[in-house]
Amino acid sequence: MRAVKSIGPLCKALGDSQWCVRDQAAWALRAIGDPAVVPYLIRSLHSDRANPDQIGWILKQFNGEDTVKQLVSLVAAGDSQQRYHAIRVLQSLRNPSSAGALLDALHDSDARVRREAAKSLGELEYRDALAPLQQQMTHDVDPAARQAASRAVACLTHQDVLAGYWSFDTPDGDMLHDNTGRGNDGSISGCRYVDGKFGKGLRFENKGFVELGQPANLDMANRPVTVMAWIRTETPNGVVVARGGKFCGFSLYIKDGLAKFGIHCLQNGPSYIVAGKRPLSSQWTHLAGVVHRDRIELYVDGKLANQTKTDGYIPGNCGQGMEIGYDVSNSPAEIIDYFQGVIDEVRFYQAALSAQDITAAMHLSRDG
Repeated sequence: MRAVKSIGPLCKALGDSQWCVRDQAAWALRAIGDPAVVPYLIRSLHSDRANPDQIGWILKQFNGEDTVKQLVSLVAAGDSQQRYHAIRVLQSLRNPSSAGALLDALHDSDARVRREAAKSLGELEYRDALAPLQQQMTHDVDPAARQAASRAVACLTHQDVLAGYWSFDTPDGDMLHDNTGRGNDGSISGCRYVDGKFGKGLRFENKGFVELGQPANLDMANRPVTVMAWIRTETPNGVVVARGGKFCGFSLYIKDGLAKFGIHCLQNGPSYIVAGKRPLSSQWTHLAGVVHRDRIELYVDGKLANQTKTDGYIPGNCGQGMEIGYDVSNSPAEIIDYFQGVIDEVRFYQAALSAQDITAAMHLSRDG
C-alpha cells in the first residue's frame, strides 16, 4: 500500500523478535520511499536490537546532507552503542560528507567505534585519513583496531594491486628482494647501497643495473599498470625502469634531461611517448608512468606532466626481461642507456593510479 502513516509501526517492527517480520518491514520501508522515514530510522539506532546494516540499506535512497548530518550528530553525542550503530550506517552510505566525523571517531573511547571508523575511511578512500590511520595502526591499544587501520591503509595505498615493490632497504649481497613477498626478486650488478629518499637506495654507476628477468607475478598484459620511482640523476640520459623491447613493453626514462615514459604495443606499430616539459635537476624527483586503456600518462613529483592517446594496453608480458637502471637489448621507446645516479622506492601496480593515488604513494616508505 506504501502508506506513509505506516512508517512508525514499520520502524518499530525492525526490532521484532522474528527475522521474517524484520525483513519484510525493511522491504516495506524501502518501497514507501518517503524521506519521512529518516528520523524514525535514526531514532531506532538507540535500540540495542538495531540492525545498522539493514537501516543503512534503507537509508541509501536518502543519502543526502541532512541524513548524514543527523548520523554525525549521533556519532558525536550518543552513547557508545549509538555511536557504534551510527558509524556502521555511515559505512553503508559511503558519503564523503561523513569523513570528518569518521576521522574524529578514530579517537573514540570505544574500540568497536574506532575499528568501524577505520574500516569506513578505507572504504571511502579518503586520502586525508592516511596519516591518522598510520598512527592508529601503530599506537592503538586494541589489536583489532590496529588491524582495521592497517587494512584501511592498504586500501588507501592500493596495496592489493601493488605487484612489485623494491625499497632497497634490505641489503642481501647481490640479491634485490621484492618487498611485496611475491618473489619478484632480482640480481644487482655494479651498484652500491647509499642513502636513499627513504632509508637506503641504490647508486647506479659504471654500467650498473638490476636484472629482474621475466617475473611471473608481474603480469601486465592487456591491463592497466603504473610504474614509479624516486630518482636523483647525474646525467641527461638514462633508463629508470624498463621491460620489453621493440615488440612490446614500457620504459620510464630520462632523455636530454627530460623525464619520459613510453610504451610499444605491436612489432610494426609506433612507440607512444610522453615527455615532461622541464629539465630535471640533481635533486630527488618522483616519476610515475601510467598505462590506461586509451592513453598513457607521465607524472613528475605527483603532477601530471603530459599524456597522449594510444590504441590500447600493452598486449603481452614481453619476451625481454625487466631491468632497473638500464634496458638490456633494445627499447620499447627511445633509449637503453645506463642510469647514472641514485634510484629508490621502485613500485609496480597492476592498476592505473590517479594523481591523488600517486601523490599518496610517493610519500610512503617501506614501513608506511
